[in-house]
Amino acid sequence: MHFRTELDSSWAEGLDYFHMKWIYRPQNLLLPDGNRFYPDFYLPEQKAFIFTMSGDTAVSYRDLLGYQAQTGLMFVVSEGYGSFYVLGHREWDSFICRCHVCGKFFFTSGRPVTCPLCSASGPDLTDFFLSGEGVSGSGM
Repeated sequence: MHFRTELDSSWAEGLDYFHMKWIYRPQNLLLPDGNRFYPDFYLPEQKAFIFTMSGDTAVSYRDLLGYQAQTGLMFVVSEGYGSFYVLGHREWDSFICRCHVCGKFFFTSGRPVTCPLCSASGPDLTDFFLSGEGVSGSGM
């Protein structure tokens, strides 16, 4: 597969490592201001988009927050190698977790955590694998 940037390629490797199903540049989204943009990845099991802020883009943080509020879908934003955040949260509040019930990995922000894949919830539901504030060496 051909990726638009090396950062996108790195994210694909990281998502594969965590066995997260993904679709690359799946569709364009109509933002509240009438503009369209293409997220870099869609995670269908999590109903989440990943947007790597690389290359030329005119989409703003406010545009993404508006779309997220309108649809209820999650956005994970990466501004470079080794960091990410769930839109509306900071890096230290954003994680990749593994659910103890279904065993799958997913993105989340803070606690309490509900698995978006099997809907299990609880304070001890997950292992926190990666924080968004520095995942160097993870491929993402």
